[in-house]
Amino acid sequence: MDIPTSQLVDSRLVVGVILFGTGWGIAGFCPGTAATALGAGFVPAAWFVAAMLAGIWLRDRFMAGQRLGPGATPPTTCADRPCEATTLADNSACSSPLF
Repeated sequence: MDIPTSQLVDSRLVVGVILFGTGWGIAGFCPGTAATALGAGFVPAAWFVAAMLAGIWLRDRFMAGQRLGPGATPPTTCADRPCEATTLADNSACSSPLF
């Protein structure tokens, strides 16, 4: 599990908190209740879940590699990390997150 150990309050944290709270306030859902409402067939929850997944995808695209630190390079094969797969394309077999 990747639990942050830093207690630094930086702009990324503040922006994330603002976005999370704004989405929660506008939609009336947190991620857990949205998943439950979606499972119960509450159609408006589908919009929230779609927006949440899009936000996660965008975060992954724009922030990829930033947790590695300055000068670090991400692994290019699964041999560089604990995994049964032979390439990153077969990420489903990997037992740990890429970064």
